[in-house]
Amino acid sequence: MTKLLKYTILITPQEPRGYLVTVPELPGCFTEGDTIEESFKMASDAIDSYLSVLEQENLPIPEERKTIISTIELNRKIPA
Repeated sequence: MTKLLKYTILITPQEPRGYLVTVPELPGCFTEGDTIEESFKMASDAIDSYLSVLEQENLPIPEERKTIISTIELNRKIPA
């Protein structure tokens, strides 16, 4: 049986270059890419590998969760 699985990925720029990709629904699943496009490809490969390990270990495949992504602003005094 084939099922379309969807997972949220977070792509974060890294210094001095490249991008870190994390998958909140899959703890420990992360990768990186030199470009945004490569990051998407690497994310797909990382997720597929992660799910393959879960299948081999007879562990459940996590379902997509509705993730809320937002920004919070705070004014905070920072020591000099």
